[in-house]
Amino acid sequence: MQIPFHNPLFQSAALCPVFLKVELGNPRQQCRFFGICNVQRIAPEDAAIFKPPNDKTALAVVKWNDGLSPWLFLHNGMTPIAKQRFFGTDTFLVETDFVCQLQVGISFADTREITIKAGYYPIEMSSEGVRVFF
Repeated sequence: MQIPFHNPLFQSAALCPVFLKVELGNPRQQCRFFGICNVQRIAPEDAAIFKPPNDKTALAVVKWNDGLSPWLFLHNGMTPIAKQRFFGTDTFLVETDFVCQLQVGISFADTREITIKAGYYPIEMSSEGVRVFF
């Protein structure tokens, strides 16, 4: 009898934090105003040296288990202007639905459709950043 293949490293890697370069704004308004305009997954080594290129770009960390965790927008992954403009109240405004395909695991087969509906989402400040509960 053969022992089933079990590799805890592979399994844990599939559930590692996913780093996202997030362009904030309304996709229907050429990324102006409020919401999520674009999301791009970046490698952990790129996240470690990430510097926001402008006041509309932020670095977020998301974890997947059975579902989507809150998005943690890191303090050092956004400018002070972005922090005040997009996270300066107790809610995060999404003006237009945002839908994208995102690779959440280590293989391309681990791709999921992410949908964030228009609305106001509660936020929570922490020492690491701002959590948005989509």
